[in-house]
Amino acid sequence: MTSMPTPEIQKENLRRALKQERRKLSAEAWQQRSLRIASRLFETKAFQTARTVHCYLASVEKREVDTDAILKELWRRGCTVFAPVVTSGAPDALGELGHVEIDAHTAFEVSTFGIREPSARLDKPDITLATDELKIDVVIDIVIMPLLACDRRGNRVGYGHGYYDRFLAKLHRAGCKPLCLGLAFDFQVVSSVPAVDNELHRDQPLDMILTESEVIVVKS
Repeated sequence: MTSMPTPEIQKENLRRALKQERRKLSAEAWQQRSLRIASRLFETKAFQTARTVHCYLASVEKREVDTDAILKELWRRGCTVFAPVVTSGAPDALGELGHVEIDAHTAFEVSTFGIREPSARLDKPDITLATDELKIDVVIDIVIMPLLACDRRGNRVGYGHGYYDRFLAKLHRAGCKPLCLGLAFDFQVVSSVPAVDNELHRDQPLDMILTESEVIVVKS
């Protein structure tokens, strides 16, 4: 009898398949689909009323849903915007996710973790790097996260390092409970994503998912 794959193996299979599918997008298709997703986001009440937003910086190579138009709209509206940064952990550790405020004049570079980050982040005295707990000086209304796959129950597959799951858990412990929003192309919404909830790791679910064709509001 063939045993059922573990949730970790199921997630890894989804990662592999969706990475390949996403890389098939031409630059034009990627930009057009990303703009349609951004347009849907702009129409949501959550976005229209948000004042402080944590938003990932998309990787062109990975064909993540582009967030440049979203960032520009947030700045146009005078919102406070934070971008994720990853700390350097010990040689055998992954590091942790933190964030730093960015604006339209911020310069970016690709970090050793392969993601765009503010170039001068190490020189900024106001950077919030997550090591044990986060100190929250502002209320974060929305956290916009990248993903490889998700389902309609809000379960999400990221890149497998648990950065956002730990980051959100720390926000919650600090009394900050933002709307967790995932951006996905239609083909990234799958029938089912296994969720992990044990003493070592707890997946943090999404509250809302935006694709080219729909807004998925996850019922709690």
